[in-house]
Order: sequence, then C-alpha cells, then structure tokens
Amino acid sequence: MQRFLSLAALDKKVTHMKKACAIICCMLFILSCKKEKNVMTSDFAGRWEYRGFYGFEGNQPQTPGNGNIILLTPNRVFKRWENHSVAYQGLYSIKKQTNCTSSTDMQITTTDPQFLNGHTISKNGDSLFISTPSCYADGGTAIYVKINYQEPEPHQ
Repeated sequence: MQRFLSLAALDKKVTHMKKACAIICCMLFILSCKKEKNVMTSDFAGRWEYRGFYGFEGNQPQTPGNGNIILLTPNRVFKRWENHSVAYQGLYSIKKQTNCTSSTDMQITTTDPQFLNGHTISKNGDSLFISTPSCYADGGTAIYVKINYQEPEPHQ
C-alpha cells in the first residue's frame, strides 16, 4: 500500500513539474519576443541602379545603364542584377538600429551574402545611399538612383 502511495505522489510531482516547465517555456518565449523596430519598406521600394561607390577606396562612379540594379519591394522581396542578369533573389528587412554614437540609423539586411548587409540605408529624393555604419573607421557609400527598369524577356 505504501508503495502505491509513493507512486501516486511521484506521479503528482511529475505532473507539477510538467506544468512548471510549460509555464517557464511560455514565459521565456514571451519575454524573448521583442518588438522589432521595422521601417516601412514601401519608403525604400523601387528599382535602383548602382551609380558608384565613394569612400576609402576612392571614387568609383558608374555610368547610367550599367545594369547593376537592386529591387526592393514593399513586401520585402530583394532582387539583384549584375550586368543586366539576375544574380540573386531573396528577402530583405530594414530596421532602426542604435549605433555606437547613440544615434539611430536605418539598417538593411538581405538574404544575399554578397550584398552590403548590416549597412545603413537612407534615401534623398530619387537617390538611395547604402553606407558603412558610422562606427567603422574606414568605409564608404554605395549610391543608387531610382529607375524605371523592365526585366528583359528570357532568350528563347
């Protein structure tokens, strides 16, 4: 009889431990979810043609029509062309980030490993600027200009 009581008590403890673990897991999940400071991606949406890099490596201007283009859509689709050919398609996000000087920058991240991930992004009219974060000693800015670009039809 005593063995039965000890098994019943053990079963009760296991049930309490399962409930406690479930509650702790839920609390950790809720606490780990922080509200991200997403930016309206429509602010940066469009087709942007690369016009040059200006910074520590010197000025490297590009001519219009060079075919080096990025597409940012309002629903976070990222597409990159090199010399008029699609080189990458994936996703992007733009978030407000506090930098080392305690000011706030917009930061772009894409799923493209060859793009300027973690760099700041800003816009002035039809110009888009993707820059090395201000906390880096050396860096520069890639400049893009908004264009009306239609993808070429695939070759038959």
